[in-house]
Formats: sequence, structure tokens, C-alpha cells
Amino acid sequence: MRRLRLPPALALGLTGLLAAQILLTPPDIAPAPGPGAAPPPPAVAADPPVTPDLAARPLFTRLRRPPASSTDNAPDVAGLAVVGIVTGRGADIALVKPPDGPPGSKARTLRVGQNLGDWTLTGIEQNALIFRRGDSIHRLTFKRPPPAQRP
Repeated sequence: MRRLRLPPALALGLTGLLAAQILLTPPDIAPAPGPGAAPPPPAVAADPPVTPDLAARPLFTRLRRPPASSTDNAPDVAGLAVVGIVTGRGADIALVKPPDGPPGSKARTLRVGQNLGDWTLTGIEQNALIFRRGDSIHRLTFKRPPPAQRP
């Protein structure tokens, strides 16, 4: 009794059909525009107008209420705890924590130019962070720990 070799025959037949499909179907390529032709306009949707209803009930916020203004919950930079600073080639970073943060909460990283509430970090020095809000400038100084001793 002779066994049918269906799986190899089926694979060979499907491969042949696929090859025929690839070879016989012309590519769908648009002709290149002529030398004086303008490029096609980009496919970009126009922004919808912002209506007062949309501003009052934002679509992608959980309760569909606008966020509180930054002056309502703006942190006071005078009470910030400086966890550390990292200085390097143009990549100065300050690590700060609010004093009322929960125990074990993560420190927030700030680079020069980033905002913390309505305050902007404008400078990182060896023992101070400089924040600016409008015409107000606040210099947050801190003590650097002594360098660690090698064993």
C-alpha cells in the first residue's frame, strides 16, 4: 500500500501559487513627478477649532475637568529638599524632593530650563539651585557632604 505524501505536495503547490501571484501582479508604484511638477500636499488633518465646551470639559482627562491652575498647587521651592546634583559635560541634573512627600517617594530630576510648578530652574551650582518665577529669583542653597573616604 502506497502512502500519500500530502504535506510536501501541498507545500510545493502553495509555494507555486505564491510565486505566480508575486510574478504576475504588477507593482503599484506611482510614476515619478516631472521636473516642474509640485510635490503632492502632505496628508495632514486640520486641527478642529477649540470651543469653550471643549476647553471646559477636556476629552482625555479622567473626570473631564480642566487641570487646576499652576498657582493653586504650585510647590514652594524654598521647602524643597535637595537630594543631590549630577554635573557633567552640559548635562547638569538636580534631584529634589518636596518636604511633604510620602516616605520612600522618588526624587524628581530637573534640568536647567525645566519647570517645577510655576518655577523654572535657571541654574545649577556646586551648592545652590537657582529658580525663577517671573521677576522673582530664589536661590536654594544646600550643604555638600564631605567626599567619601576610600578604604
